Amino acid sequence: MKQLSVLFLPLIAILLLSTGTKDKTKPATQAEVTKILDSFKIIQELDALILGTSNPASADEQKYNSIVLSLFRLPFSEAKKMISDPSPTVRAYGLIIACKKYYHELTPTDLKIFNDTSRLKMHTSDGVVQAPFTLGEFAKMIYEAMPAELALSRKEDSAENALDAFIRKYARHQDSYTPMGSNITTSDFQSENYSFQLEHIYSLRNNKNIIVSDTTFFVLNNRFVVIHAGKEDNVNFHLYENDGHYTYGDWLKEFGRDLTRADSAALNLAN
Repeated sequence: MKQLSVLFLPLIAILLLSTGTKDKTKPATQAEVTKILDSFKIIQELDALILGTSNPASADEQKYNSIVLSLFRLPFSEAKKMISDPSPTVRAYGLIIACKKYYHELTPTDLKIFNDTSRLKMHTSDGVVQAPFTLGEFAKMIYEAMPAELALSRKEDSAENALDAFIRKYARHQDSYTPMGSNITTSDFQSENYSFQLEHIYSLRNNKNIIVSDTTFFVLNNRFVVIHAGKEDNVNFHLYENDGHYTYGDWLKEFGRDLTRADSAALNLAN
């Protein structure tokens, strides 16, 4: 079995925290809780945290990740039970769920897991890896990473709300707008000049009076102002703010209403 360097512990915490925090699905019903826990038995049999997938992900990896995502619908009571489970892997997942979904409800008793000296294993794209750190060290890293993660989550919520307001303000047929979800990427959140790119999926009546389903990449600056709309993902989206003018491609032509001079000035249009 391979070993994973302790230097990767912060990266592991970030990767695990990147899943589930923005999950806005409804809490599971009791019947769904039973189903989720039954599915989780597959992960228990692996006896390893799921971390990393092949590219493309195998069928098993997709199944494992789907099971892990479903765990974030569990109530806090189930997470607490998991924290007390005999299996270190189950205890680790209980702590991850509790931190990400119920951080402010954790008690000093729950945090005694910081003293857990059990060793963990990770299931990665390279197979099962022995982690050279304890469950307690891992748990503390996850817990201490949460304030920054929660702060980022609040900023991303603000970005989503700002985008919703932008579309409803400038679309000709704003009443037909139905958001279906967004994948959010944030550039250098720790700096003063961070920005957001939202791969936004929605339906909206266009200027030909046809309701279409569309995906647009919207970029917002750290003031939650939409500064770009386009059809392509851009890894350098953080550079749009440096241009001084904002670009909306064909979005306004396809969906936008007639703009006043005040609108054009507010949008800081490049053309």
